Amino acid sequence: MNENIQELGFFDVIEARRSVEIFDQESPFDHQIVQKCLEAATLAPNSSNLQLWEFYRIPESSALKKPLDQLCMKQKAASTARELVVVVTRRDKWKSRTKANQVYDRINRNLRDKKSALDNGIKNSINISDLKQKIEKVEEFKM
Repeated sequence: MNENIQELGFFDVIEARRSVEIFDQESPFDHQIVQKCLEAATLAPNSSNLQLWEFYRIPESSALKKPLDQLCMKQKAASTARELVVVVTRRDKWKSRTKANQVYDRINRNLRDKKSALDNGIKNSINISDLKQKIEKVEEFKM
């Protein structure tokens, strides 16, 4: 029952959406809501968890805002917006992100195997410094 209510709410939002062509400069605007939405967007599932996107927030006070307005074909929606969000796909990152995911998967498999061995009563020691080095490698690949 709860799923149906949530589903209806979702479709109500989709069907009630509208296009804004000129934003009211006098109405309140919360920049933190934009930040929260972008943080939520980064959690979206994607192929192999590669996350090849980057989001750039361009507030109205930025020197980049006017040139971006021009790139948006001088549309009023862009020129009157308090913030623009530029989404960039980083195809150049797929190899490093794939490698980082493979290292992460290997570490997880290793930890699962060790946990399973411990759960089965087999005494097996985990080398903590070794594990820290592996985690640092994963962090390096993600950058």
